[in-house]
Amino acid sequence: MREKKNLKQKLRELFGKDRDRYYSGEELADTFGVTRAAVWKAIEALRTEGIEISGTPRLGYRLAPDSDIFNEAGISVLLNDDASHFYRIECYDTVTSTNTVLKERSADAVSEGLVVIAEQQTAGRGRMGRSFYSPKGSGIYISIFLRPEIPATEAVNITAAAAVAAAAAVESSFPDIGSGSVGIKWVNDLYLCGHKICGILTEGMLSMESGRLDYAIVGVGFNLSTPEGGWPEEIKDVAGSLPDGIAGVGARTKICASFLNHFLSCYRGLGSRAFLEEYRRRMFITGKEVDVIKSNGESRAAEVLGIDEKCRLLVRYSDDGLEEAVSSGEVRVRISKTD
Repeated sequence: MREKKNLKQKLRELFGKDRDRYYSGEELADTFGVTRAAVWKAIEALRTEGIEISGTPRLGYRLAPDSDIFNEAGISVLLNDDASHFYRIECYDTVTSTNTVLKERSADAVSEGLVVIAEQQTAGRGRMGRSFYSPKGSGIYISIFLRPEIPATEAVNITAAAAVAAAAAVESSFPDIGSGSVGIKWVNDLYLCGHKICGILTEGMLSMESGRLDYAIVGVGFNLSTPEGGWPEEIKDVAGSLPDGIAGVGARTKICASFLNHFLSCYRGLGSRAFLEEYRRRMFITGKEVDVIKSNGESRAAEVLGIDEKCRLLVRYSDDGLEEAVSSGEVRVRISKTD
């Protein structure tokens, strides 16, 4: 079942639907069946969180014109017709992990298209058991529940499709970045100007009877701005965000809707792998020297040759010249002495 929203969350949603309308304290109290004191307390809590709410005598409250707030209604209005029928969106201030929330819901016979979006994750997760830094105020975190009719061995296609969709979403939402500026590092990271701006984690449940996926959850985390205080020491050399000042008011709503629109288009073409050409075009590690890190921790130097039709990374190992199609693990680009 969906987590019940408190008064503060309900007010966020109401104010975000019509930014120009004033709501009196009495009207808000009647609408939500609470006291005017409770309304005032919730509004003060929102202000404490940095959401600017204007209060005008005899008119009431409304969202300040430059206040950045996102909710289901604001995102839904930007979806195309296909996406608006496919997705069911839920927005939250803070969750443990958007992927975790959907995994917990999977036992309720959830149909595909359920989307959980959060401003902050307290236990965000990345690939290979790593944590994913997800602070409030600098990013947005999205997970989609899917029931793809594909073998479990092809789950990597979902990640690749999400990477193409995420790159397109960034560039279409913020045209000043420039077309083709966002690159992909196999299999799940997006880079801009040499720094990671987006990570993707796809998880699934295997049906032992059919060998196909019972369900899959694809989670995407966008870094829209540098966190207050900067990045943690352990990721500061890798992590990055959009250029300063580019993600203004409404940026989160815009990129959420754009990603959902682009991803559904890629997802519809999952069987034909229609997204592969774009993935190859954006993969900036082709021809580079990398360390291939397998799931067992083994690391070998190799040259990246490209990816095959199954989204496996094609490499040639430096020590013996053997070539391999890598289906799991990750790569780390080697820095040459001349770089």
